[in-house]
Amino acid sequence: MARSIERRGLLAVGIGLLGLAACGASDSDSGSKRDAGKTPPNDAALDRDATSNPSDAGTDVESDAGNGSACVQNECSDAELDAGADGSTCSLKQAHVLADNQSPRAIAVDSTYAYWVNDAPSQGGIVNKVPLCGGPVTILVPGGGQFQQTMAIAVDATSVYWTDGVAGTLNKVSIDGGEPVKLASFEAMGSLGPNEIALDADYVYFPITLTSGTIARVPKSGGDPTTLVSGQYNPRSLVIDSANLFWTNNAYPDAGVTGGTVNQAPLGGGTATPLAPGEISPYGITVDATSVYFTTSSAVKKVPIAGGAITTLSSNEDFPWAVVVDTTDAYFTSASKIRKVPIEGGSVTTIADGLGSAVAMAIDSTSVYWASLAGQLSRISK
Repeated sequence: MARSIERRGLLAVGIGLLGLAACGASDSDSGSKRDAGKTPPNDAALDRDATSNPSDAGTDVESDAGNGSACVQNECSDAELDAGADGSTCSLKQAHVLADNQSPRAIAVDSTYAYWVNDAPSQGGIVNKVPLCGGPVTILVPGGGQFQQTMAIAVDATSVYWTDGVAGTLNKVSIDGGEPVKLASFEAMGSLGPNEIALDADYVYFPITLTSGTIARVPKSGGDPTTLVSGQYNPRSLVIDSANLFWTNNAYPDAGVTGGTVNQAPLGGGTATPLAPGEISPYGITVDATSVYFTTSSAVKKVPIAGGAITTLSSNEDFPWAVVVDTTDAYFTSASKIRKVPIEGGSVTTIADGLGSAVAMAIDSTSVYWASLAGQLSRISK
């Protein structure tokens, strides 16, 4: 989920786990044969040599970045390294900058790369990727031309999908680069581009804000959008599971609407069911097998998929835009912090803090990745 971004913040030092973190994947993973240095057909992907800008390469990389092999990065703090820590005894960890001098709006990850979109084409490409453990930044879609301002991103095994707020289009490009393909236009639906997109095997799903207030989908091969749910007020973030759509209506009391809602509808379309009515500015949303997790203007909450009591996991937060979960914890942004809290409730831990507001985030089995208004893309072990 993007934030959308968001996507989704590079921060200096967090209190947390031990200092060794593994990232990347085995050669059996679907992305293991992708080459981060490969230039796609028609030179659409422009490799930027990290040696010309060391901040683009990340730090402490100890593997062949981008080929899917496992990597280990030392996350001891500088002070502990100076004191002789060997990586297995340090108590603090620090974030690793994967890409700098960007303007990231949204982020997604697969087993090998982190992908993001920039909303200022003069800073990097429109669509970009970098190995999860650091390395050269690859521009998949250059800035300028028909693409000017990105809004959302998602990735599957073959393609990167994104929306453009100036062109008002949904687009895709190969994960290895190539010629971009326009899948749909949002202009006729009263929107310049969704803030969030979600994928299943066949479709791209998205909320349409502004005048129409709908949830819609388009085949991955392209075509006209199909409206699945209508009559919504300012739908913003969207996530799906195998059976349902879940989204937030980001209402504001001063707009004459008494509160925002967290909603559910069948994946194929139908009547919307409010799961959490009367919330103040709900935005980020994610889902696991039992619960829907969402952020408001100052809190992180969850509600059962089938409806029921709302549980506050963390309060008094500073505009927590994005939230993602694994089997044990919910991770969320809170201004310049990346924080986590057990999904069953408990103490909130700050795992990274420092540089710029975090606007979008993603996780894999070992690490948290986020984008910030400081123009960076970072990772830190969970």
